[in-house]
Amino acid sequence: MSDVRTFDYEARIRCWVLAFWVSTLVVGLPLRGQDMTSADQGEEDEGGNPAVEIGGFVRGELFLGKAPGEDKGEWKQGGGELALTFRGRQGNLGEGFAELRLRETAGSDGPEQELELRDAYVATWLGPLDLKLGNQIIVWGRADGINPTNNLTPYDMGRRSADEDDRRLANLALRTDLHLGTLRLEGVYVPLFKPSAFPAFELPSPLVLDSPLWPDTAFENGIQAVRLHYEGSILEASLSYLYGFSTFPGIEYRGIDTNGLHVGFRAYRHQVLGLDFSTTLGDYLGLRGEAAWRRADGGGEKTYTPLTDLRYVFGLDRELVTDLNLVVQYSGRYVFAWEALPSLPGGAGSPDPALLALLPESALLEQIRSKNRMLNGQLDRLSHGVVGRLQWALLQETLNLELAGLYTLTTEELMLRPSLVHDLADALEVRWGATVYRGPEGTLFGLIDERQSEVFAELRAWF
Repeated sequence: MSDVRTFDYEARIRCWVLAFWVSTLVVGLPLRGQDMTSADQGEEDEGGNPAVEIGGFVRGELFLGKAPGEDKGEWKQGGGELALTFRGRQGNLGEGFAELRLRETAGSDGPEQELELRDAYVATWLGPLDLKLGNQIIVWGRADGINPTNNLTPYDMGRRSADEDDRRLANLALRTDLHLGTLRLEGVYVPLFKPSAFPAFELPSPLVLDSPLWPDTAFENGIQAVRLHYEGSILEASLSYLYGFSTFPGIEYRGIDTNGLHVGFRAYRHQVLGLDFSTTLGDYLGLRGEAAWRRADGGGEKTYTPLTDLRYVFGLDRELVTDLNLVVQYSGRYVFAWEALPSLPGGAGSPDPALLALLPESALLEQIRSKNRMLNGQLDRLSHGVVGRLQWALLQETLNLELAGLYTLTTEELMLRPSLVHDLADALEVRWGATVYRGPEGTLFGLIDERQSEVFAELRAWF
């Protein structure tokens, strides 16, 4: 896919990143075999042979929700999953890790089988330099639940699971960490584009969803990112910079023909400058924060790209009483160069299909911009929200209650996720919970509430 470049310093950025890779290798390779400073160094058995670990779990799960457009419940999905993990260590030289999952689910579309290689990477430790290459999940940020600086790992928003981390998708990446005392310099290169996945949806006629447009495998289309960490005894913080294609695509207007109005997903380049930190105030109060400035290629001029914005999260976490922990955060977003878009007759919801067919092309473009603003949380110039998580461990930590959620004050969107995890035995647990989305018409949560809201039950055995 070709893409018009508006960053006249793109070549310089690639040169800086290349210089970073070369410099870390020059520093790390001569020190191979010296004492390790990485927290990830491996161990070997008494005979000096590689240590091998095999584990995993088996689980069964059920999801129940509301039938879209009907006043009744329905089984959303059910099934079973087998996960196998393999870890092999070679002394203090490195390790390999892989996680393989076999899943069969049954839902409205019938039974489906899926074989997923979730992780598969090899890591080596060369003095102060760590190298990791392969399929991996890389998560950035120190805030809880909302991470503006986390733009490397794609996300499966349609994945039903009792575990929130299951929605993260691995991708091929090269990651380096150069340890310099309290400083750590991290570099990441993701060569292949992998988009986030959306929940299943249908477009009203006369809209037609065409095939997506993704970037090709050219070197320059990879994601390049660096992050400088400070890891002190009281304060942990980092500065980060990312340049490449966003894993979260936009909706592009393709044109009109006798079949209808054509739209499709399209990836766009962006750059993200981020900051995050965490510290403690006294013995019981934690303070954390995160912010990211993002600019898409073209600054939002194209219909499928978001406007330049600044997103930030600041919060406190505290142990209220023994084994009862509370995290409360404020979340906000400021959108630069924001202007209100004209609305169609009938309100903020999906426009009438017959009306769409009569609109001039300029008005159709404005409607596509409006939908992209909804997907990117840019319906308002300035938005505010509250994010929280309450965790309570009972019965000697064999019963764990949690209530997580967020509420956007500006758009009145709400997400709640209560859950209960009960350890029946050392390697056997049961989970119950729910995920609830609510929002006015014309908002993202209002669009997905009936499709993605659910109650769930899971039984899992570890080995």
